[in-house]
Amino acid sequence: MPIETTLSIQIAAPPERVVALYLDVAHWHELFPATIRAARIVRSSPEEVEIEVDHLEGKVPNFLRQKSPTEIELDEHKRLFRATFSNRFEPHEGGTRYTLVAHVQLIGWARLLTPFVGPVVRSRMRRFVLEPMKAAAERPTNGDATGPCVSR
Repeated sequence: MPIETTLSIQIAAPPERVVALYLDVAHWHELFPATIRAARIVRSSPEEVEIEVDHLEGKVPNFLRQKSPTEIELDEHKRLFRATFSNRFEPHEGGTRYTLVAHVQLIGWARLLTPFVGPVVRSRMRRFVLEPMKAAAERPTNGDATGPCVSR
């Protein structure tokens, strides 16, 4: 049984800026420094981008799909879990409402922890994804993030 959870945060920046930051794979190590050392595009097509992410636990594949101008899906494959994250960036009160939906499937012996891991997943989503995105998007810049690596 997968762990499913949804969190949202209000960001004082337009959705286009927040989406561009998320799609700027080359700078993920700056956007998510607590968990990512480096990221590089391995393969790219109009439908999907395969990314090699150097996490603290080593290099793992991620698969990025831009479903619409305001929705991005990311599949992450790690040693103890497989996860799909749906990222929605909606205009809201002069900024962006960023909603992150997670579907996490624990693997192997870690499956035994499924009933207990929900709060940990939510905490990590907030600390390692939502809060860094908010901080980066609201930071004054002298230019935007580079353009999206996936176009639809």
